[in-house]
This record gives sequence, C-alpha cells and structure tokens, in this order.
Amino acid sequence: MCKLIKRVICLLILLLSVVIILSILRGGEPFRWFGKKSEEVGQEIKKKSEKIAEEADKLKETSKSLKKSAQELKKAKEKIKDVVN
Repeated sequence: MCKLIKRVICLLILLLSVVIILSILRGGEPFRWFGKKSEEVGQEIKKKSEKIAEEADKLKETSKSLKKSAQELKKAKEKIKDVVN
C-alpha cells in the first residue's frame, strides 16, 4: 500500500514538473491546443451519441411492433384452433 501511495505521489510530482516546464518554455499555447482539441473531440462524441440514440429509438419502435405482431399471431392461432376443434 505504501509503495502505491509513493508511486502516485511521484507521478503527480512528475506531471506537475512537466506542466511547469511547458509553461515556462512555450507559454500557454500547448494548453490552448489541448483545450481546443478536447472541445473538438467533445463535439464529435456529442454528434455520435445523438446518432446512436436515434438508432436505439428506431430499434425500440421495431421491437414494439414485433411484439405487437407476435401477440396478434398468437390470437389468430388461438382462433384457428377454436375453429378447427
């Protein structure tokens, strides 16, 4: 457990030092670039999730119609059995 905590703390210190070095050498440009790319990825994820949601709605409607058709077939089958008997 102590090794894990030590590794996490070392990793955080390493990441903090990388951020400070980038800030000193390049200013805020890498962070703006990262923010811009993150926003673009977020837009794409939003578009794809909306498309997937529409497909899920179509599947749900298809499922409902299939269940309704199956119930109608069962009723028709029962009527045929009643007529035959």
